[in-house]
Amino acid sequence: MESFRCSETKNLSSSTVSYTYTRHKKRRSETSSTPVVLDHKFTNDSDSETVATDLKIVSGMPPDCYQHYHGHAPDKAFKDLIHRRHRFASYGSASGEDPRIMWPSRSAIQAMEEEEKEEKMGTLLERLNQVWAEKNAAEEEKLERRKRIEHNMAQMPKWIVEYRQRQALVQTEARERALKKEELLEEARDYFGYKVQANDPKFQQMVEEKEEKEKAEAKKRKKEEKAKKLAARIAQDMVKVSKKDEKNIL
Repeated sequence: MESFRCSETKNLSSSTVSYTYTRHKKRRSETSSTPVVLDHKFTNDSDSETVATDLKIVSGMPPDCYQHYHGHAPDKAFKDLIHRRHRFASYGSASGEDPRIMWPSRSAIQAMEEEEKEEKMGTLLERLNQVWAEKNAAEEEKLERRKRIEHNMAQMPKWIVEYRQRQALVQTEARERALKKEELLEEARDYFGYKVQANDPKFQQMVEEKEEKEKAEAKKRKKEEKAKKLAARIAQDMVKVSKKDEKNIL
C-alpha cells in the first residue's frame, strides 16, 4: 500500500513539473514574439500607429490611464459637459475640445435668469450688496466680541476675588450647618438617652419641633422689637407736643 502511494506521488509530481515547464516555455515564446515597450516614453505619432498597435504596456495600466500618467489627453470621449470641461482644463487644446464649452450658453444664461426671477433672488448688484452687508455685520460682531472679551479680561481680577469670597462663604455656611447638626445629634442623644442617626424619624421630628419653636421665638422677638420702636416713637411725639405746648403758653 505504501509503495503504491509513493509511486502515485512520484507520477503526480513528475506530471506537475512537466506541465509547469511546458507552460513556462510557452509563455516565454509568446513574450519573445511580442515586442515590449517600457513605461518611460509614450508613442503618439500618427506615422507610427502600426508600430504602436504591436507594442505592449508592461505596467498593465489601461491605455487611457497610461496616457493620463504621461501627460497626454486620453482617447476616451466624454458626452457630459462636466467631464469635457475638466478634460479641457487639464490638457488645453490637446484635448480636442471646443474652448467655448467652458462658458454657459445663451439658453443656459436665460434659464438661470428665469430661475432667479422665479425665486426672487434679486439682481446681481443686490446680491453683492447683501453679501457685503453680511460681511460687514460679521466684522462688526467680531469687533464687538473682541471688545467684550477685553472688558471681561479687565474685570477678571475683581471677579476672581468675588468668586473666592463666595466660595469662602459657602464653606463657612457648610461648616456651620455641620456643627449645628452635630449639636442637634448631641442634644437628641441627651434627650432620648441613646445615640440616634440623622435619618431617624424621631430625630427629624425633634428637629422640626425645634425649628418651629425657634421661628415662634423669632416672631415674638420681632413683635416685641416692633412694639418697643412704636413706644419710643410715641414717647418722642409726646415730648415734641409738650415742648410745643410750653412755647404756646409762654
